[in-house]
Amino acid sequence: MKTRTYRKTPTYRWFFTAALAFGGLTYVPVTAAAQTMAFCALRDPVIQIYELFPEAEGYRSLVRTIGEDTQRLVVDALPFGLHFNELGFHTVYQAIGDSGPIGLVHARSEVGPWGLVEVVWAFDADMSIRGFRFQRLRGTVSREELERELAPVLGGLDQRALEGLVARREDLPVLTPEATEVVDLLVRSALKAIAVTRAGWAP
Repeated sequence: MKTRTYRKTPTYRWFFTAALAFGGLTYVPVTAAAQTMAFCALRDPVIQIYELFPEAEGYRSLVRTIGEDTQRLVVDALPFGLHFNELGFHTVYQAIGDSGPIGLVHARSEVGPWGLVEVVWAFDADMSIRGFRFQRLRGTVSREELERELAPVLGGLDQRALEGLVARREDLPVLTPEATEVVDLLVRSALKAIAVTRAGWAP
C-alpha cells in the first residue's frame, strides 16, 4: 500500500477561502483527458476533502490494489451481489485533524438510470456517513437539489442502518420521484464504500 501525506498550508487557506467566496472553483468540467483517470478517482481532492472535513489540518492518500482475497471479504460483507470488475485499484483519503485521523473520503462510480454516477463519500472515524456529494450525475434535477434532500436521510447512518434500508424500503421518508430513483443507488454505493474500506485498509 502506498501512502502520501499532505498538510494544509497558509497559502492554501487563502486560496480555499477565495474559492468559496467567489464560487468559481466548486465544479470542474469532465474533459476527455479526465475520462482516462482511475474508475474511482476523486477529482480536486484538496478542495473536496477540506469542504467535507473543514476542521482537517491535512490529509493522507492511501493507495492499494484490491486483490482476490480482499474481494471475497467485500462480497461476503454485502447483502447483495457485486461484480469483481467493480474492484481493483483504489485510493482512500484519510482526513487528519490536530490530534490524528478524523475520517475518510472514498469516491465510487456506479451505473445509474441516466449513465455513470460518481459519488464522493465522507465517513467519520466509526465509518458512519458524515456526508456525500455527487461528482458526476445526469438527470432532470440538479445534483444540489438531490444532495439537499438526501443528506438528512443518509447522514449518520452506519453499515447496519444502511443494510436495513436495503431490506425495508418503507423505512425511507417520502421523497421526490427523482430522489427515489437514485436513493437505492446511493445506499448500495455507501455499503460498497464501507465494505471496501474495511476490507482493504483495516488495521
